[in-house]
Amino acid sequence: MAQLGKYSSDKDNILHFMATSDWANDSFGNVEAPTGYVWRMTNTVEDVQLSNTELTSLIGEQLQAYSIEDGQQFRSSLVGNFLIAEDSQGFVSVTEYPTAALLEQAYDSLQAIYEDWEG
Repeated sequence: MAQLGKYSSDKDNILHFMATSDWANDSFGNVEAPTGYVWRMTNTVEDVQLSNTELTSLIGEQLQAYSIEDGQQFRSSLVGNFLIAEDSQGFVSVTEYPTAALLEQAYDSLQAIYEDWEG
């Protein structure tokens, strides 16, 4: 399977895959913009638990393709408030925020930069 992006960790790989598979709460951008393409995603324990068949079905092939071991420990790494950005070179960065409010502030700030760039 072709790699969608360049990642720092297996967690970043799966979060990016989830974002590009419409799991994210919101998104905007263009990889050519100074902000890149940006997704905002908040996952709860309930969202990522192993018994969530919707998520398990979504990420199953990606986990297998990259030999990522699924389990409770990995799933718990997907819990949180994440800002995911992809640049024109395919590099993906994931920043985790301690609260949804701080994530929203960062997202809104980047969206304003993007809108200025877009003109």
